[in-house]
Amino acid sequence: MLTVQARLAAPAARRALEQASTWTVLQVHAEACNLGGGSDQVVALVTPAVGAGPFSIVVELPQGSSGFTAHLAAGDRGEQRAGSLEVGSLCVQLEGARWVDRPYNEGRALHWGLELDGKVRTDSMGWKGATVKAHLTLPHAQVNDTRLGIQRMARDTPKYVLSAGLDESLPRLQSSYGVSLQLSGRSETDVPGEQRGFTQAKTTLDAFLLYKINSQFKLRLSGQNLLAEDTVRETLYTSAGNTWQLRTMEGGYRTVMATVEGRW
Repeated sequence: MLTVQARLAAPAARRALEQASTWTVLQVHAEACNLGGGSDQVVALVTPAVGAGPFSIVVELPQGSSGFTAHLAAGDRGEQRAGSLEVGSLCVQLEGARWVDRPYNEGRALHWGLELDGKVRTDSMGWKGATVKAHLTLPHAQVNDTRLGIQRMARDTPKYVLSAGLDESLPRLQSSYGVSLQLSGRSETDVPGEQRGFTQAKTTLDAFLLYKINSQFKLRLSGQNLLAEDTVRETLYTSAGNTWQLRTMEGGYRTVMATVEGRW
């Protein structure tokens, strides 16, 4: 019996494999075959040479498995047990397999947008030693998706990114400080019939204080993500008439660091 380790190449594959315990080989091709389950699900076993192709529920076999179809014939029956799928004289190890969302080059993309950048020294305004700066980006991106045959927006395109900052020197205190604020707009993904989701808008605040101890040493206090903002993503996947919703949150943590800088 030929034994191979599989990779789940679509989110629907996990649910389909959990719903049926018996399978029947429907069709056999040179680099792929279709398996029918008791719940009318169809799972495709494919090699990397074929990839996901037009299949929506896919179990991908490893490199060098191109001859696996020689062990199968239409009508062969199989069972799933103990983390493996046995069909004919083929054993597919599923234990530990997981779905991995791989990036693919799906077509030619066009990126354009508007960027505004400004920087002002406030000495002439009566505020000595200070600099105010800001930067605004309004991005747009489209992809001519050759796989789907449509023109769509690029994945994870934010509506805007705005950053602003203030730096000031305090000679009397032998110090300087800076504060920066970044506003990232809602980032969206919309692949018709497959994936739709967004990343929530986020505000990040960073700051630093630099104190001159003497001519040789300086003390720097710095803080990142002082508002402890989280990164929240929500994604809806669609495959073979089924939908799966995934919500992830990357916890934001404040980081405060004190360092001593010296010159020799």
